[in-house]
Amino acid sequence: MCQELYYGVLEMLKNDGFTFLDFIIVVTITMILISFSFVRIRKQNNLKNLNIAKILIYETYKKYAVLALDQRKEYHFNFDFKLHKITVFDGEYKILEEIDTPHSVSINTVYSDVILDKIESKITINGNITPIYSIYLFDSKKIAKYRISLYGFNTLKFLQINIYKNINDKKPTENGIINFHNTFNPESSKLWEKE
Repeated sequence: MCQELYYGVLEMLKNDGFTFLDFIIVVTITMILISFSFVRIRKQNNLKNLNIAKILIYETYKKYAVLALDQRKEYHFNFDFKLHKITVFDGEYKILEEIDTPHSVSINTVYSDVILDKIESKITINGNITPIYSIYLFDSKKIAKYRISLYGFNTLKFLQINIYKNINDKKPTENGIINFHNTFNPESSKLWEKE
């Protein structure tokens, strides 16, 4: 498309029909095309960063649940949502790993009807997590696109992670996430799907 536009401008120059108005039209069309391309690239980057954050969170918690069960060790997590950093400690609180999540993705959790800036948790020697909570990942419009729920069931004695993807729900905004969290029911919601 840009190549056709370029050849069109060259043809106008050859025919001496290139006026100031023609120049303005060509520049305007070019700027509109660049703007649409920029918006599309930005949207694609946002989706990519949401997926990266989702995968990093899932794989980090799952990895240490398996290690805890296999090695009969407990691991501690400090997830700082403002710093976009998951810090993993061993039983003596020695740092084992620090994982950075994309800074363009807003992340938080609701615990006891409060939105937290960070949360500390522990994976037990059984591979179970305590406390249980959900992590929300927000897009650039501040709407939750993913809910990652971390469960620890005594009967299973192992960490269960459920990931729910927002299909078309505009209600779970960063400001209204507490109300959404308290009323969320994945079985009855047609606007969310389990991955």
